[in-house]
Amino acid sequence: ILMHAGTIGIEKLERDPNPKRTYDDSIAFQYNFNRSTAIGMREAILNELMIPANEVGYGKQPYVILIDRGKGSRNIGNIDELFELMKSTCSFCHVEKVQLHLINVDQQIEMASRASVIAGLHGSGLSHVIWMQESRKNHSTHLIEILPYNYSCRNWYNVAADVAGAQYHAVMNKEVPETHNSQLKYCWKNPQRCPTLNCHDLLRDQPTTVELDTFNETWLPIVDELRSTVIKI
Repeated sequence: ILMHAGTIGIEKLERDPNPKRTYDDSIAFQYNFNRSTAIGMREAILNELMIPANEVGYGKQPYVILIDRGKGSRNIGNIDELFELMKSTCSFCHVEKVQLHLINVDQQIEMASRASVIAGLHGSGLSHVIWMQESRKNHSTHLIEILPYNYSCRNWYNVAADVAGAQYHAVMNKEVPETHNSQLKYCWKNPQRCPTLNCHDLLRDQPTTVELDTFNETWLPIVDELRSTVIKI
């Protein structure tokens, strides 16, 4: 069939589409996906890649992925310490620190498809939640998004987790970080400025060292949930 144009994939539905929006508005736009948006997409892609759709865990262990963004400012400053914490508190899990940019896409999808938990700093790697299995009684799945301090103007991965049926958790430090950047301090004190050109990138790209006690408030209940299902895997 001859067509003038075609679209393959999922339309980027937006909550409030506006062709006349300002640049600041384009920073803060919200996706309008829901559970009915991509019915059957996960199964179709996994089938094409010959990845078992219902494989769970790593052997008989729940599989936990911590995304390591590598060198640069947009990574967790104490990621090795966080990794050791996750391993020690979930000793019955297979916890893996992964640099996705060093792994081919097929392998990334396969890893996410059998993961019980994906955790990482706000960034595109968290979009792999769409390959996770739907959270259910005998195999709960979780996305943990670590947010830079006072960065709260994008809910992209919360929406993606909802599409996948995975449980979403946001973790943000409670203590005000130290900085000599006066503009960053201004953005912290004025959260309504997060989705603006002046503040967005500063907030998103600020150095983030995770408060382990704060992380544990979210992480340890997930560990308890994983423990209750480990013998069923």
